Amino acid sequence: MKVAIPKNYIHGRDNRSQEQIQIEGKQISQICSLNEQLFKPLVEQESQKQIQKFKNNDLEMKLSGGRYLYYTDRTSFLSEEDKSNSKLPIILTVHGIPGTLQDFLSMQQNLQSRLSCRWINFSVPGLDGKDERRGTYQGYLEDTSLLIKDFLDELKIDKVILIMHSAGGLYGKYFMYQYPDRVRASVQAASIGIEMWAPLLQENLFFKQFGIDVLKITREEVDTQQFRDQFTRQMEQLVKSFENKQDKNNNLWKAIPIYQHLMLLKAQLLKGGFDQFFANIKNIDKRIPRFFAFSQKDSLLEERHIQQEIYHSILSQQSFDFRLKEDSNFDQIFKLRDKQNLLNNFIFSYHDAGHGVQHVKAFDISIKLMIFIKLLDHMQTFKKTENNTLLKPNL
Repeated sequence: MKVAIPKNYIHGRDNRSQEQIQIEGKQISQICSLNEQLFKPLVEQESQKQIQKFKNNDLEMKLSGGRYLYYTDRTSFLSEEDKSNSKLPIILTVHGIPGTLQDFLSMQQNLQSRLSCRWINFSVPGLDGKDERRGTYQGYLEDTSLLIKDFLDELKIDKVILIMHSAGGLYGKYFMYQYPDRVRASVQAASIGIEMWAPLLQENLFFKQFGIDVLKITREEVDTQQFRDQFTRQMEQLVKSFENKQDKNNNLWKAIPIYQHLMLLKAQLLKGGFDQFFANIKNIDKRIPRFFAFSQKDSLLEERHIQQEIYHSILSQQSFDFRLKEDSNFDQIFKLRDKQNLLNNFIFSYHDAGHGVQHVKAFDISIKLMIFIKLLDHMQTFKKTENNTLLKPNL
């Protein structure tokens, strides 16, 4: 999706030279190819096993200040020993736009059939197809980060493995930035990068047709009922105008309910400006282990922007090396290709997945994710030096 970036937008501008983009892209492509070879035997072996099919029941949680949300949390299959295990992996997913609590079901079924873990699917209020205004929760990024923290507190959960798809990265990454101590690891399945997301720029062009400038409009304006009523009428007219157009990109906007359009608008009204969002997520704690799965051909995300984040968070001189602890016996579980930086083993690209990589490659990703999760307790981080020599671990 090619969109012209307005001159007054700071974010969305990839300041790397073409040479640097090519160098980084080639390096990551080579890593992905090697990783595919590494995991191929395991994936083929696991494909012979039967998995348990199940459904999740939607649950509702009410929190202080009149806030409430919907989620799933299937724990009935866990043994009493698992339930009391403080090291039991706990996964929290945040779906994209449009999306539902069922978006990760296939991944969940494949993983929970092979690994004892707790899997929670979380729906951001407003992305669940209902009015986002719920007491003190108004749908802004800060509101969502606090809501996720309070949600985990209510469930007495300390840390989660955070899985994000697409626009779910807006909310997941901001939570990572604000509460890094609550994130054990992150998994990005075709999630937004560290620069402007092209569909959001496209959305802003639609907003401009209504006289809405996201760089100038205030929260006070957006929070009025008059604005919401007028905005709803305008978006309905816009979507109706798409009916006779053949552009496939318009199908995305036709599928999005009005509350999710409002959430995309509100996400950009961060205090300090939306540029601050991208500045913040570039500074997410790099000691959080990262797992990446993306598509080489994605109509909503450019491959080079995903590669940019991978390089920034895993390969750059400012990132950390993750190595096995001295007393680790992980090689008995799975022999990793790269032991100098363990995260290099968990970067995966697909040529036949499209944007819905978590659906199309659910089995494949879940097998690789199983190894990643098993590895988490065996990792320690080291600062990089110019020649990547080993330093004392960061405790």
